[in-house]
Amino acid sequence: DLGRDDPGRIAQLAGTERLMARVRELRPDYYYGGVYLFYGVYYGGRAPMLGGDFAKAEQNFARAGEVTGGKLLMIDVLQAEYLERQRLERQRFRQLLERVINDPVGSFPEMALANQIARQRARHLLAREADWF
Repeated sequence: DLGRDDPGRIAQLAGTERLMARVRELRPDYYYGGVYLFYGVYYGGRAPMLGGDFAKAEQNFARAGEVTGGKLLMIDVLQAEYLERQRLERQRFRQLLERVINDPVGSFPEMALANQIARQRARHLLAREADWF
């Protein structure tokens, strides 16, 4: 969240966005569709007046989920943290994070550590829910 409301920091994203656009062009499914995760946060973590686009964010999070078959839990965590918080969608925020916490351990062995980190992050975000909604 550091600098997410700072227009100067947002302007620095232009170079990263160009790089990710090229990844999307060449190999969009590379590393579990990470480019879609990037764009989900890129468009969902900012208000529309600062270049955010909630529809594009939702499409990118959905596409990331399709690439991984819904098994990479960090997708739901980041959607809750960036898009649903920004849209003030408390019910969807909670739904996504509870799904992460309740997902069976071992459901995606090659990303077991990433999914464990996602579970911890989901618990942390749920503990702060009342601060944001």
